[in-house]
Amino acid sequence: MTSPASGFMEKIKHFNFQANPVYDFSCVHNACDLLMQFYGVEHRGLYLDCTLDLKIVPLSPGDNRPAYQAFYRHDPFLDDNSYQFLHLSNYSEREIWEINRASVSKNIPVILGVDQYDLPYSKSYHKIHGAHAVILCGFRGDRECFIIDCIGRSDYRGFVEIEQLHKARISQNSWSGTVNSGVSYQYACIT
Repeated sequence: MTSPASGFMEKIKHFNFQANPVYDFSCVHNACDLLMQFYGVEHRGLYLDCTLDLKIVPLSPGDNRPAYQAFYRHDPFLDDNSYQFLHLSNYSEREIWEINRASVSKNIPVILGVDQYDLPYSKSYHKIHGAHAVILCGFRGDRECFIIDCIGRSDYRGFVEIEQLHKARISQNSWSGTVNSGVSYQYACIT
């Protein structure tokens, strides 16, 4: 039996993405660029270079919990409710998975923050920690999910065990001496 999302998953799996070398060192911008290609957005750089940024913001005024990294739009003319940023600081792992699953079931891909150290297809697997972004596009049963990770010369489109992806999402991303290590994106995602 196939789910309604399976046709979408096949379509995005076989889409001819054109990796933009400008975003080789910004995996979040790269993931957004890939999704905008898929949806036919022209002049993507105008959106990405002007509206998407990484900032440190407090959870709310007066909240003494640690600040977390969030995506913030600079352009007041854009709809600030056009995306949703989720993080363990304000949701549980289970709640985030349920929200992610609901989005994907509606054919809305989700950009996930992960540690490459725990991604079995990665060259960094069990070698080097590094914060990274991948695109969650579908599920196969309760054990596997379909992700896209196309950056630079790498082009992975396939299934990963949910337990393995959980490890990559929950990682503390220990310092490995690389620019992307030492920063944890525990269960951070954009829907």
